[in-house]
Amino acid sequence: MSGLFAAVTVFIVVLFVRALTEKEIRTGLATFAIFTAATTIGMWRVRRWGRSLALVVAVGNVGLGALALLAVLMSREGGWIGPAILLVASLGLGYVLGRPVFNIDGDYR
Repeated sequence: MSGLFAAVTVFIVVLFVRALTEKEIRTGLATFAIFTAATTIGMWRVRRWGRSLALVVAVGNVGLGALALLAVLMSREGGWIGPAILLVASLGLGYVLGRPVFNIDGDYR
């Protein structure tokens, strides 16, 4: 699971660097990269806070995907596939992370 968040972190960092080359500073991308990097570390080390951060990121992405999909559908323009994929993938990730398998009982640090 940490590999998924590591891949997302790399993707967000690439988007941030690309925005910097266009002389734009996207603080939202930087913040999201920090959250996903911390989530990657927490999931890799199998810590309770890593799972909690992963759930926060997943729920945030569900909201983002829903708003983006709604905006595309209301504007009646094409390009609804990306927001739909984000919404469905984030819902799936939230469901998997909410399963009892991911409850870490022995970690009380």
